[in-house]
Amino acid sequence: MTHIGSPQNIRVQGRLYLSDGRCAGFAVDSDDRQRVLGRLKEAVTRARSAEPDPLAGPVDRYNITTRGLGTDDVRYPNISIEDREEVALINEEACANVDGVIPVSCSYEDRRTVRAYASSKGIQAESASTFYEIQLQASCGERALSHTASARNFANVGSLPFGVDLARRLAALQGSDEVPLVSLPSTELPMVMDSRVMAWLIERIGPAFSQRAVAAGKTFVANNLGGRIASPKVHLMDDAGLHGGLRTHAFDDRGVPPIALPVIKEGLQAGLYYDPEAARAANIRPTGHLIDGDLRPGNLILLAGNRSRTQMLSEVPSSICFDHIDGNLNLRTGKLDVSGPAFLLEKGRRVGVIESVRLKTDIITLLSGVQEVASDQERFEAVDCATALIIGVPLHS
Repeated sequence: MTHIGSPQNIRVQGRLYLSDGRCAGFAVDSDDRQRVLGRLKEAVTRARSAEPDPLAGPVDRYNITTRGLGTDDVRYPNISIEDREEVALINEEACANVDGVIPVSCSYEDRRTVRAYASSKGIQAESASTFYEIQLQASCGERALSHTASARNFANVGSLPFGVDLARRLAALQGSDEVPLVSLPSTELPMVMDSRVMAWLIERIGPAFSQRAVAAGKTFVANNLGGRIASPKVHLMDDAGLHGGLRTHAFDDRGVPPIALPVIKEGLQAGLYYDPEAARAANIRPTGHLIDGDLRPGNLILLAGNRSRTQMLSEVPSSICFDHIDGNLNLRTGKLDVSGPAFLLEKGRRVGVIESVRLKTDIITLLSGVQEVASDQERFEAVDCATALIIGVPLHS
């Protein structure tokens, strides 16, 4: 069932700061200049009644670059309803072409956002960006899977055959004569985290590197500042200025252009996201990650290794490889409790399907078990990841 959404109403929202740090937010569901001006005047009045904050106020002047980000699709004004419908229908049909797979739903959304910043320090900047997303769900037998494809350019969601990939994954998880359903072996085996699964994990640990969350003790990073939280093979970068990245932005809410930030370097905690107030208190530069009032991760990149997945796994006699996982990661404690279907591999080749495997550990133990990261880096939403081989972490049926 295909759903093509209607255009949404325009909403203008923002936050203004007076020179002494007093501030107030505003929002109006219109781009009418007089209505926006009225809300701005109201915000000025409220800001004047607020408490001053010596660490707030306009940030220092930074060089903001709005070109070359690859986030504003020039095709956006010319995309027709028929173009949108075709993308959804092609992927639904791709699912239906695989025996036993039934497409359940496919929805499409796109939008263009314009962000602007101005300060009394003589800075004015405006940046436009587009966003496209398709969500496809299908079933095979009693199992259902969904896939979300998001991008900054229509061509990226319109040309990727993710409907085929979703259908093939569903069919493979049913088992076959060549790759039958099997039980989880009783012996402890290495674990293979496909790039898709690693991206799921990395996406969820990103907020743990917020300086606000660390200062409040709301993340496991608070007890491990500068310490080892992963194997030396793990290098995690945040680049909110990455060309074409899903979370790329020219500047944040306070007019700060983002910097490329290593959050894990050779397994050691290396960086945090700072807002202007905390950065001023620490006498450092803010990182440019303040979006909609919260410190948010940008594009996260798990740096790839040198060998292919095939080369890496050819040396592993047997291993367990998750297709996908679902469950909970407690950011405060770092406790991880997830499960999902998996394949039994022999030197990287599938020889069995396991209905469900449970992984119950903590994120530091898991990342510390990374023996190698392959070179097969892929992009999933706002995370670039490669397959990881992990040892020493028990699995349960």
